Amino acid sequence: MMKKVLAGALVAAATFSIAPGPAAHASGFGEVRGKVFDTVTGKPDKLACVIIWIQDGVNPPVTVNVNPLDGTYDAVNVATGAWPATAYDCVTVPKHWPAMYGGPTPAPSIPGVNIGGGALVNVIDGIATTGVDFGLGKAAITRITVKDSKTKKTIPNVSICPYQVPNQFQFAFCGGTDGAGKGVPIYSPPGSMRLQINDNRSSGTNPSPPGYPVGIWIGGADFASATTFTVASGANPPFNLLYDPLPAGSRTGEVTGTITDKVTGLPLAGACATAWGTTIVASAPTSADGTFDIVGVENGNVEISAGDCDHVTGTHTNVVYRNHPGLDTSKQKLVRVLVGTVTPNINFALPLAGQILVHVVDANTGLPIDGAGVTPYKSALNTLGGQYQTGFGVGDWTTGTPGDVLLSDLVAASSKLQGYAPGYESDWYGGGTDFTLAKKVHITVGANPAITIALVPQLGKHNSAAPGIMATASGGARR
Repeated sequence: MMKKVLAGALVAAATFSIAPGPAAHASGFGEVRGKVFDTVTGKPDKLACVIIWIQDGVNPPVTVNVNPLDGTYDAVNVATGAWPATAYDCVTVPKHWPAMYGGPTPAPSIPGVNIGGGALVNVIDGIATTGVDFGLGKAAITRITVKDSKTKKTIPNVSICPYQVPNQFQFAFCGGTDGAGKGVPIYSPPGSMRLQINDNRSSGTNPSPPGYPVGIWIGGADFASATTFTVASGANPPFNLLYDPLPAGSRTGEVTGTITDKVTGLPLAGACATAWGTTIVASAPTSADGTFDIVGVENGNVEISAGDCDHVTGTHTNVVYRNHPGLDTSKQKLVRVLVGTVTPNINFALPLAGQILVHVVDANTGLPIDGAGVTPYKSALNTLGGQYQTGFGVGDWTTGTPGDVLLSDLVAASSKLQGYAPGYESDWYGGGTDFTLAKKVHITVGANPAITIALVPQLGKHNSAAPGIMATASGGARR
């Protein structure tokens, strides 16, 4: 992906020819026409694309393919204004380097993809701007392999961006390694360049891999001291780079967002967001305006959930990111957390919850069982064919009365409830040990009628481990 580098003021707009636009035309838009050709042969580049970089904060860039017969293009519905433009081979294996529009012949293009390094295309309402031509030269092809400096293993998803010496213009689209660690070549103009490892946060694609630094220059602390690589047209010898991992204690990022009430849309103070890493679980409460800031989040693709901090006395359900009620991780969207960076706008809207009191008793004596707990599950399986919880599982410490368990954060939906206690079989309400035979309990928002689960004693065994989620009196919980 291209990293936009504004290295100075844009060059003044060139002089263009203008022609009447199409008869049917939306106000505020014009048209751009031209051709793309090979600078050596003069023949049309039939594999090219052209991007008009709209920068008005409203309209997106306009990308168009050239006509494969003659290399001409016609970009329509281009927002009016003066915009930079880029031409490049839009194929998997390009033959030419990319270039910015540089003005009329004899200098129709400026090598590289620096948006601040070319002329501007003047787009006029209802008018076709013509003669916006690009000449592309034969690309220098540079393949880079990246390995961990300690393990010498190939590292996937490393994005490396080239910058021209001496002006620090971006020389070409970024290359690096793909998801399998295979080198993605840089197709650049020939000449001298310096390389920076870039995480592409703005595009969200091919981010730097977890556990490694980003924004560093190869061979130096900054552009001025980085190693200079010189490449020629055609294939160049591959570059082999060693990448130093970050110390284990520094491999964390930060996640921010807002938690609101789904019904009212108002911010929720006292709600909590939790990041469930494989080795680190980090949580943060919301402030008065409903915002939260989780620090020390394990890097990588992380599960984020939100709910009332106290899921025993709270009145809202828990949700996983993208606001699927309950704890069905098959419906979630994992959040990409980068080392040393803030991942913003991870927002949640919490629905109101249902509550139900469950009496857990001995199936033989009918007496309440001290230390009992209950875990709620959705009555239907998820898309992966598995059970998932409609709230946190809790014990009878929620009421202080042996055998009485208060579930307070339930999704308003049909559920099945499983009881457990030390020395007893883990049985389902109305269904013994079988989930499929268990009775459904329809949970509505607010208080629901109490039910009773009878557990069968487990002879000769001590069943102290609870299935599903087990919570503590301090409110900690985990699947």
